[in-house]
Amino acid sequence: MEPFKYICHYWGKSSKSLTKGNDIHLLIYHCLDVAAVADCWWDQSVVLQNTFCRNEMLSKQRVKAWLLFFIALHDIGKFDIRFQYKSAESWLKLNPATPSLNGPSTQMCRKFNHGAAGLYWFNQDSLSEQSLGDFFSFFDAAPHPYESWFPWVEAVTGHHGFILHSQDQDKSRWEMPASLASYAAQDKQAREEWISVLEALFLTPAGLSINDIPPDCSSLLAGFCSLADWLGSWTTTNTFLFNEDAPSDINALRTYFQDRQQDASRVLELSGLVSNKRCYEGVHALLDNGYQPRQLQVLVDALPVAPGLTVIEAPTGSGKTETALAYAWKLIDQQIADSVIFALPTQATANAMLTRMEASASHLFSSPNLILAHGNSRFNHLFQSIKSRAITEQGQEEAWVQCCQWLSQSNKKVFLGQIGVCTIDQVLISVLPVKHRFIRGLGIGRSVLIVDEVHAYDTYMNGLLEAVLKAQADVGGSVILLSATLPMKQKQKLLDTYGLHTDPVENNSAYPLINWRGVNGAQRFDLLAHPEQLPPRFSIQPEPIYLADMLPDLTMLERMIAAANAGAQVCLICNLVDVAQVCYQRLKELNNTQVDIDLFHARFTLNDRREKENRVISDFGKNG
Repeated sequence: MEPFKYICHYWGKSSKSLTKGNDIHLLIYHCLDVAAVADCWWDQSVVLQNTFCRNEMLSKQRVKAWLLFFIALHDIGKFDIRFQYKSAESWLKLNPATPSLNGPSTQMCRKFNHGAAGLYWFNQDSLSEQSLGDFFSFFDAAPHPYESWFPWVEAVTGHHGFILHSQDQDKSRWEMPASLASYAAQDKQAREEWISVLEALFLTPAGLSINDIPPDCSSLLAGFCSLADWLGSWTTTNTFLFNEDAPSDINALRTYFQDRQQDASRVLELSGLVSNKRCYEGVHALLDNGYQPRQLQVLVDALPVAPGLTVIEAPTGSGKTETALAYAWKLIDQQIADSVIFALPTQATANAMLTRMEASASHLFSSPNLILAHGNSRFNHLFQSIKSRAITEQGQEEAWVQCCQWLSQSNKKVFLGQIGVCTIDQVLISVLPVKHRFIRGLGIGRSVLIVDEVHAYDTYMNGLLEAVLKAQADVGGSVILLSATLPMKQKQKLLDTYGLHTDPVENNSAYPLINWRGVNGAQRFDLLAHPEQLPPRFSIQPEPIYLADMLPDLTMLERMIAAANAGAQVCLICNLVDVAQVCYQRLKELNNTQVDIDLFHARFTLNDRREKENRVISDFGKNG
């Protein structure tokens, strides 16, 4: 087969120095590097396979072929002289016969976005009035299959942060100036040649062609492609080395792609994206020695082994966390999910959950990546110790520690390890228009999402949470919501995010209660058949006290001191920090018996707040 005419003249990665060895990586090689990561990751994750093949009649082999085809097109916008002149030396090195032509200006290159331009050129090429001969037939009476490519191309070309839609693009930003017309013609021919090559590499072996209709595009594609691009760019001394030598023919490219599988496997291991799961052993494996499953924990094995939304209502201290974690473990064991994300309302509760999850993580995974994400996670001593735990005396890091270091570089990566603990805002961001939100979406989609203290969220947060649940339902993911109790209307809205609107929540007075909703129906679970497991009853005696200034008076403060002296745990919750400070000072003045009195609020410095947080947790205890 004749050598390629156009595609070997474009660089994809370039080092700053042009004096040492292979400092250019051909664009076609980089695209195949990224496709190799996607290929290897696909083979190692049944969860991703099932997600991308959801509701499709095509075989997994054909869905994978389309997936690799489009991922290898993610940098199609780099077939553009305005990108190539970002490193003019690299371009001229690959195109020594054309140095005399005037290239684009530095300012034009600086403003060039190859992702957005890739979508623009795809749109222009598909609508071109110039016939492409045997390559495409855009002007048949029936719409060409090329039109069904747009969702895929929009997803993969948005891999650097934002997914753009063709109809919303300002096309004037990416039009090629007339002065660069000769370059534009070559760029277009290179794009056409690359698509033809990818058809031969990926579609033809699966019995497909570019004239076939691809399956519906999964909402997880952008995140999947973005991560594959990150990892496919992980150049080290032994992975994805730069190569500027042009392949001789399609067989040489095919060999290159196969050889990159080993590199892909290595970077996937280093990244921590692939789970090393342990077999499900039951909820008792998560309990302390000598403890047996109690209350809701006895229902775990009765819960459906299928994707769905589970709402658990039970009192504090009844074992909701272990119930949710055991059920998540069960789903992971059956390859319904790859990982667990635990979202909590505050940094303090997230820190406390990290401590609990540390003890349980090794039951679910071997050498698990346990990641904490919130605004101050870098100051959490336990998290820092987890990240450095496997550094050997020789100073060499185990692979899983490198995973943890990579995953903890940013909060959005918390969703990519085996177990992530975060504040709820980190989850809600996945449905807001922020950069790389699809990374969070991918992580959540492949995980069992556990959201604690659902009753604590306001109307705005509940609206975002419903959007998260709908997105999770769309990709066949699983969610577990934990709450002391939920109003019937709110519970119905949450359950309706998983469909079956004609099946309203019954006014079931059983408590504790588990509601499960999936694509195949709804189920409810309670402890009526296990009366011995019902939580012990206790009574609360609210005593309304009416005060003119709505501040604790002397009588109330004295009652608090007396109750503490009698052995009670007393907590005064104030709306304002100033009020809390005043009450604290008055209590200190009234305390003649040296009752321990502490003050905890948000105005303390971070170190002091962390110390007080730990002291409060220690003083009040698990059952406080």
